[in-house]
Amino acid sequence: MAANVLEFFVPSNRVDKRGRPTHMDGINDVVGAARANTYLSAKKKREDTEWVAKYARDAMLSCGWETPDELVTVTTVWYETSLLRDLDNVYGGVKYVLDALCTPARWSDKKRAYTRNPFGCGAIVDDSRRYVGELRFGAKVSKEHPGVLVRVKKMQPSVRSDVLAAEWVDEQLANGGCNE
Repeated sequence: MAANVLEFFVPSNRVDKRGRPTHMDGINDVVGAARANTYLSAKKKREDTEWVAKYARDAMLSCGWETPDELVTVTTVWYETSLLRDLDNVYGGVKYVLDALCTPARWSDKKRAYTRNPFGCGAIVDDSRRYVGELRFGAKVSKEHPGVLVRVKKMQPSVRSDVLAAEWVDEQLANGGCNE
């Protein structure tokens, strides 16, 4: 029987000058690399995607995960070395996490229309709203073990992401705001 939850921790693949692990790449790292050199940006994104895919693949094998056809909830908890980085910067790293979870596409799948990256592990079919119904984020501090905890959970087949979002908005408005 296939597992309903896939959970794994990805340690940071970046180190400081002293060899200590630092944070996972965020949106500022990606944008900064793109401004410096397009090829550097692509290289860093590929490294990050392959790094996450490696840990996801190992977790899939150990728990018997099968790629679901239904919606999933993807939760990421980012472990930072300090509180210095803004959350929008930190959460920008979800791009390469989702790309790492996708089913890889071969270059020849589409005629001159390459849409998905070829480096994913196949934990989910695609990172579109057709397959990812909900994204959840969290951040904590861990100086010794920075990285990201990723949790992919299958949703009920009858739940659709647009219905989920509409129900959540209605619930928040009824409660007087979007505070949790």
